[in-house]
Amino acid sequence: MPPASKRSLSRDLSISVFLLVFILQIPLVFYYFTREARQISTSFRSQTEENAQRLTDVLAVPLWHMDIPQLERIAIAFTQNDPMTGIRILDIHGHVFFDSIQDKNPDPSQMTSMNIRNNGNTIGSMDLYLSREPYKKDLARLRNQTLWVLGLSLMAIYIGIGLLSRLFMKPLLKSLSESLKHVGNGRFDHAFTRVRHREMETLASTIQDMASRIKARENVLQMMNKELQAEVKERKKAEEEALNSEARRKALLDAIPDMIFQFDRTGAFLDFQGDKTQLFIDADKFLHKQAHEVLPEHISALIEKNIERALDTHKPIVFEYSLYMGKENSEYFEARMVAATKDTVLAIVRNISGRVRAEAQRKKLESQLTKAQKMEAVGMLAGGVAHDLNNVLSGLVSYPDLLLQDLPEDSTMHRRIRIIQKSGQRAAQIVEDLLTLARRGVSTENGIQMNAVILDYLSTPEHEKLCSFHPEVRIHTSLSPDLDLIRGSGLHLGKMIMNLVSNAAEAMPEGGQIFIETSKDIKTSEVFPHGAILIRIQDTGMGIAPEDKEKIFEPFYTKKVMGRSGTGLGMAVVWSTVQDHHGQIFVDSEPGKGCTISIYLPVTPGLFLCTEEEDYSPEGSGEHILVVDDLPEQREISTLILEKLGYRVTTVSSGEEALAGLQSLLPDLVLLDMIMGPKGMDGLECFCHMRSLLPDLKILLVTGFSENERTKEALALGAMGLIKKPYTFTDLARNIHRAICETG
Repeated sequence: MPPASKRSLSRDLSISVFLLVFILQIPLVFYYFTREARQISTSFRSQTEENAQRLTDVLAVPLWHMDIPQLERIAIAFTQNDPMTGIRILDIHGHVFFDSIQDKNPDPSQMTSMNIRNNGNTIGSMDLYLSREPYKKDLARLRNQTLWVLGLSLMAIYIGIGLLSRLFMKPLLKSLSESLKHVGNGRFDHAFTRVRHREMETLASTIQDMASRIKARENVLQMMNKELQAEVKERKKAEEEALNSEARRKALLDAIPDMIFQFDRTGAFLDFQGDKTQLFIDADKFLHKQAHEVLPEHISALIEKNIERALDTHKPIVFEYSLYMGKENSEYFEARMVAATKDTVLAIVRNISGRVRAEAQRKKLESQLTKAQKMEAVGMLAGGVAHDLNNVLSGLVSYPDLLLQDLPEDSTMHRRIRIIQKSGQRAAQIVEDLLTLARRGVSTENGIQMNAVILDYLSTPEHEKLCSFHPEVRIHTSLSPDLDLIRGSGLHLGKMIMNLVSNAAEAMPEGGQIFIETSKDIKTSEVFPHGAILIRIQDTGMGIAPEDKEKIFEPFYTKKVMGRSGTGLGMAVVWSTVQDHHGQIFVDSEPGKGCTISIYLPVTPGLFLCTEEEDYSPEGSGEHILVVDDLPEQREISTLILEKLGYRVTTVSSGEEALAGLQSLLPDLVLLDMIMGPKGMDGLECFCHMRSLLPDLKILLVTGFSENERTKEALALGAMGLIKKPYTFTDLARNIHRAICETG
């Protein structure tokens, strides 16, 4: 309570006793006042009657004698005394002799009338008008005295009661207050001060009993408080564990790369947890909405169908779907749906786009690997016979040159021998195609200008022959003038162009258009760091059927007319050539809409354009050449050509034989075959032994195979070059002369 509203017990007690005494004194005071007032009134009336009797006695003689002046003097003298204020004297007949009453209608209570007698006879009457002022003054004085006595007595009583209450109650109340303070402070065993009053003793006993009960209750409360504290502690611990568990659950759900949806039976989204970055739209835009309101119809129908299956079977349902999310490609998702309650399901959705694309890439790579393995198998088969074929063809390619040099210019045998030589060279080109098929054919990597390769092909007899077979086919070129150089083999790239143009012409038996285009490519910088050139060959022919598109690069697959160039190796050679040059090839074709083949070849900076050498055969000056070859025919051809060129020649049939006579022969150059009989050492082993014996010895490699790892190793160790069988008179003359003239 506010301090202003607090009350004092002693004051309240004093006021209460004061009021009680006051109430009791009121009747007594009223009785006393009434009694004294009555006595004053009686005394006033008896005095008035006494004065009136005395006046009548005095007035009897003058009235009897009719002494009016005397009568008036007596009357006036009497009116000068209180309480008389007026006199009226009448005779027996009512005649007024004297009247000093001024009020015409006097109050009867203030009038006193008496007969005037003389000798026992009534001779007149007298009306005496009395003033009540003396009476009122006496009554007022009585009232004031009574009030004073009452007030003083009440004040004395109030003061006395206050002093007595303070004297007796304050120590007692103070003692009780102190005791209650001890109880309030928890000292329930505090002994109360001895009280001598029964009422206070009962109160003290009650308070002490209350303290005992409070103590007992506090003990119970303390026990309950301890239990509650323990319970609160346990609850807090449980709440913390629940919060931690919820935090872990939320962190786990946020950390997993999955999305977790809750659906009801109707297909409405109830809740979402998990990776928000995979969402099609924000969660607040689909929660509490139906699936068909948010997702495409085919996906929402799939979800609603599997919700029913999950709720009916109570088994996990796994399904996949794709969703276009505004990117270049659709995203692929796997959903695992399971019933959570009788009317709700949980769907754990994972983005499997990477897996799907990796699987597609894997299948693509497997297809490419299968194709490469198939090509490699064919290539290995081709490579296995290429060496023997080239050795056999050496006679058809090399001997015609020797024969032509011994014949006169006008001999009719010139043409026949040239035909034999060209046949051998064409056979050697087929072997070269087989080696290319094995991706072992790019033995020279010079700076190549692709426009020159294309123009060279368009001016060859092979192209003229093709045009004669297809006179209705028109070829158009659009060659970029600022095409960058690429590293590669002009021979193989020319064959690639020839095969592509030949295929395009064969696809247009009724005639059509072939467009050959080259340009710089700037869109493949991620694949080719230094850029690439684009070679595009497009025809307006019949196109390629979908079932044939994947087969066109397979060896021996062809739909050409046999007898022209239908060996089935053309497109296989194209594919191998692109791979050898680290490029990419793409085919775009539909039946009836022609075919477009785009080839990207990487640009190599810092290359220089190679110029063709003049067609001449430099002769020797008696230098000593050691020929190491396991085939006697090949040793004979080499000897005849080298001696014709002016060299001294020694031939051996094995590496062991060459090493045995090396230090005694001391040749100026060794012509070393890289592949010799299976029982002896091969070319690389012989090369290493020769270099260990004569470190400065010049060695020129010869092979009927392609440039393999062992050949590359020998070249890296210092071999002067590589000549491929079957070689011509001019090829051998140039390479021998270059090797001998080269220093170091």
